[in-house]
Amino acid sequence: MPAIFTKHPFMSQPALNACDEHAMVNAMLAFELALAEVQETSGAVPAGVSQQMRHQLENATFSVATIAEGIASGGNVAIPFVKQGRALLADDLKRYWHQGATSQDVVDSALMLLLKPRLAALNALLLRCRSAAIALMEAHTKTVMVGRTLMQQALPITFGVKVAHWAIGLEQSRRQLAEVELPVQFGGAVGVHSGWDNLGLEWMDALAERLVLSAPVL
Repeated sequence: MPAIFTKHPFMSQPALNACDEHAMVNAMLAFELALAEVQETSGAVPAGVSQQMRHQLENATFSVATIAEGIASGGNVAIPFVKQGRALLADDLKRYWHQGATSQDVVDSALMLLLKPRLAALNALLLRCRSAAIALMEAHTKTVMVGRTLMQQALPITFGVKVAHWAIGLEQSRRQLAEVELPVQFGGAVGVHSGWDNLGLEWMDALAERLVLSAPVL
């Protein structure tokens, strides 16, 4: 999704600006810091570690170019990001960085964080379009136009009725969009929280709550 990491020909310029490479780095960092906080709360990480991580990494400068160059060797953006993040941390914090997570956890959760405000923006846009369609419909309740069936001229209809169908379609799409869930991803290397017993599921639920994402079943 971010321009330098993946290419997408159909995104609007505002979306591209909100989902650029720096936004992706910030979203991945938000996931990792939230994970450390959740683990600290459960006692798996010493007290104060997550705060120290946040202070050091939020005040550090990640090299987007270096991360981008590392994608080819690992197959995803998380691997070079995690490597760089660990290098930026003090030695006593390195072991707690990215603990229990895997690349898919980082990438998928970061993308959900980027999508969340984009869905809100789409909802607002659909509401504007629906309002415009309703206004257009009301202005043309008596405007007669040619009706068509299978590309053939048929009985006349009003342009207002035609626009009413557009408005209905927009509202249906908006409601479907509102039902879209954006789940956190946290399963570890093989997807089943290996090595953490019930803590893995607890962390997943806590991560979802902290990041304001939905929690999957597993």
